[in-house]
Amino acid sequence: MSIIKKSAALVGLGCDKNRVDGEKILGSLYEHGYTIYDSHEIFKNSSRQKIDLLVINTCAFIGAARDEAIQAITEAVDFKRLGKIKLIAVSGCFGIALNEYCPAELKKEIDFFIGAGDIGQAYEIVEGIKKNQFRPPADSLKNTPRLLLGNPHYAFLKVAEGCDRRCSFCTIPSLRGKYVSRSIKSILDETKILLSKGIKEIIIVSQDTSSFGKDRGKRLSDLIDALDKLRNNSSKFWARLHYLYPSKVTNELIEAIAGSDCVVPYFDIPIQHAHPDVLRLMRRPSNHIELQKLFERIRARFREVSLRTTIITGHPGENKKQFDFLLSFLESVQFDRLGVIPYSPEPGTFSATLSASNKADERAKKVMELQREISKKRLEMRIGKKYSILMDSEKFGRTEFESPEIDGVVEVEGKRGNFVSAVIESVTEHDMKASIV
Repeated sequence: MSIIKKSAALVGLGCDKNRVDGEKILGSLYEHGYTIYDSHEIFKNSSRQKIDLLVINTCAFIGAARDEAIQAITEAVDFKRLGKIKLIAVSGCFGIALNEYCPAELKKEIDFFIGAGDIGQAYEIVEGIKKNQFRPPADSLKNTPRLLLGNPHYAFLKVAEGCDRRCSFCTIPSLRGKYVSRSIKSILDETKILLSKGIKEIIIVSQDTSSFGKDRGKRLSDLIDALDKLRNNSSKFWARLHYLYPSKVTNELIEAIAGSDCVVPYFDIPIQHAHPDVLRLMRRPSNHIELQKLFERIRARFREVSLRTTIITGHPGENKKQFDFLLSFLESVQFDRLGVIPYSPEPGTFSATLSASNKADERAKKVMELQREISKKRLEMRIGKKYSILMDSEKFGRTEFESPEIDGVVEVEGKRGNFVSAVIESVTEHDMKASIV
């Protein structure tokens, strides 16, 4: 008697941390015999492929993310009614808010909810072997099988879950719980698995990576030291740190990165704003002078380094004077890379109780106009210099100063997944062109 294999696909929404969770859900299903399909192929009108299970891994960080989740569920329900999808499972942060935001006619079509802490048992839940236990989100940190998505030579590695910060605009603490770090051994074990699969770059993520280890009597510098020791016994790989909190980027951490053999000189430090009054309303570090000094110290310590930040425009309390102050600050610091998020009031947060302007989108555009000018100036400083470039495809790669999917690329020819040496010849506002040497 032949066994009929079941099939599944994943719609992955939200951040890179969510991607890790989605990969673990697929890993649980794949380990138990499921055939995994690309969800984009399933949703093509011309596709005749049918699947047993579609998992929608959602985000609920801002209103736009919730809208995206509802849209994805709506499309899935349409295909379910057409007979292309048998069952629908919802996971991620939006799953917690289904009762509040998801229309009843959609909710009744959802067959399973996989809690943030239950992703490693996705197979047991969808097969009815176990019920959703609603474990703490930190349970998602356990080393369970992952089926890597996207480019085959870089991967995201989540080192902590939750957040103890109380930024006035943010719902992450209520969605993901208190801050919990993984053990260094657990991280090294997963790193070894990733390297054995041919991964050349590991992007270390969490809600607050600079606080890593605080609940275990460890520091982020201890993890860097452990990764360096692993690097000495393995082939070349890059490690990149994302989501560093400004006040936690100490001289010790800067020195640890400067002395590392694998952690690249790339500082992703979201500041959200620069004006002291707005920062106080955000419940963020409000001393803009200290922020400026921090970035000056980092640049002074490295021969070359990349500074990236994230800005929120239109937060309650931001008037024209304070926005102009922000622009002046950005002009002064000259961030290499920058992302901007127009403010979105989130129910249950302090900021949502305050009055906000209607200029968030307009001001976000102005920030990016300025950043395009800054970015090109910064990139022009690289012309004529030689870099090691990790190839993302046969035509494009990145230096150690560009993070995948959010920063620019280098146009150069080489074998995908290999490191090549090339000289930068020309630049645009975000990207570069190089020639092999």
